[in-house]
Amino acid sequence: MNREPPALARLGPGLLLLSWAAFAAADTEHEVRRGETLWGIARAYGVSVEALREANDLADADRLLAGRRLRIPADASAASPGPSRRRDTPVGSPPAGPAAESAAQDLARTAGSARPPVADGEAAAAEIALEDPGGHALDRWFERLARVEQGTPGAVAGVVHFGDSHTATTSFTAAIRRVLAGRFGDAGPGFLQPGKPWPTYDPADVEVGAEGSWTYDRVHGRGETNLGDGRFGLGGWSARSAEPGAALWVETEPRAAAGVFEVQYLVQPGGGSAELRLDGEVVGRVETAGAAAAVERRRVRTEEGAHRFEVRVLGDGEVRVLGLAAERSGPGVRWDVLATNGARAEWLLEWDPALFGEALAHRDPDLVVLLYGTNEVEDEDLDLGRYAARLSEALARVRSAVPEASCLLVGPPDLSHRERRRWQGTPARLPELIEVQRAAAAEAGCAFFDLFAAMGGRGAMDRWATADPPLAARDRVHLTARGYRQIGEALAGALLRAYDARRAAPPAAAVE
Repeated sequence: MNREPPALARLGPGLLLLSWAAFAAADTEHEVRRGETLWGIARAYGVSVEALREANDLADADRLLAGRRLRIPADASAASPGPSRRRDTPVGSPPAGPAAESAAQDLARTAGSARPPVADGEAAAAEIALEDPGGHALDRWFERLARVEQGTPGAVAGVVHFGDSHTATTSFTAAIRRVLAGRFGDAGPGFLQPGKPWPTYDPADVEVGAEGSWTYDRVHGRGETNLGDGRFGLGGWSARSAEPGAALWVETEPRAAAGVFEVQYLVQPGGGSAELRLDGEVVGRVETAGAAAAVERRRVRTEEGAHRFEVRVLGDGEVRVLGLAAERSGPGVRWDVLATNGARAEWLLEWDPALFGEALAHRDPDLVVLLYGTNEVEDEDLDLGRYAARLSEALARVRSAVPEASCLLVGPPDLSHRERRRWQGTPARLPELIEVQRAAAAEAGCAFFDLFAAMGGRGAMDRWATADPPLAARDRVHLTARGYRQIGEALAGALLRAYDARRAAPPAAAVE
């Protein structure tokens, strides 16, 4: 049955939320119309994008074709990425009252087990502990989490998460953020790519876009238009335009409120200027002309709620935007997703080192997470010795930029390769590469998490691909939205268990 809400029938795509109490009692079907987006449909029905993906087994790269019927989950509040007391409470607000505290505790317990309910015969991620041989790789992160958990006003536990297409998949990082927000509160979507650098870019809980003509430059990019000068945003992209009126924008909503917006931009010789607009009103201006290249940022603060933040070019020179951010003031956890499809750890060495350091320091992370390895292991000429050296160099660059931050290296998930029309299972080099990563993490003073082991080790990808419902995509390199949710919850659960273990440990004895 297609029980389309009245406002949706009248106004089409891009709607504002009305009252959906009449639609909460049972699942609803919605027939996609031309031009509609998953974000707009989710907003209209009062559910999260993740809930829609989960209910319809949609991957991040799936196109939303006109005529497709989507199942709208009945329990909109359960689909929300964090606890909330009422419909207009921002997602991830600190719990209040016995009922809210109980809900948050239940979610935290589910996260700690890292085992969501699964059907009989379905593969599932296992409980794997974080590895920290030195015992202090996550000190800064744990200390900041403790302040957040105590309810310290304005306390934010900030994370930057570098990675490849696994990290770029919204389902994965949204699951991590949802679990942590359930216990600590949500400090907002965090750092966002500038505009829409690739067609399926779809960050959780916000809508992003561009107006006018923009040229996107990518780290390790090819093509005549790509500058390749190392001056990219932390997500591996930058966007540049000199066209008057060209704009990049981010839009939030009450369910995923934000009250702090940021633009990171490149100062450069001949740079132009741009207006900053909030909800259509000019609230500031940035001048990007300077004698030498440098990274600058401007932040705009307002009341937390539904807002549209824009960077609009004035046309007096080229403006190069490195990224936008949407945040809440805390207390809570902020998870910056800094991912590029096809990325490798050594790509971190292709950024201009000084500008990379400036941009990362501006985000002031308490924890840096890196997840690479899938693209490297598929190289026929993989030299593990060279790989180890380049990985160590990349870790050293990150550590030098934010020396006080905690560090976590995450190994890649399993994959299966195909030869002569038959799946051959785990490549022999994958476990070897993971051992190289484990050693590099220990040498750099980083913790390590083994996603390969959490999936079940050798042959896991084939088992996940044939599970019912499937947890792995047909290419047996990537996962389905359901599978990414599982490994995201497994990683979040490991972080929570490590934090709880640290909090429960007796204080170290003083040495006289």
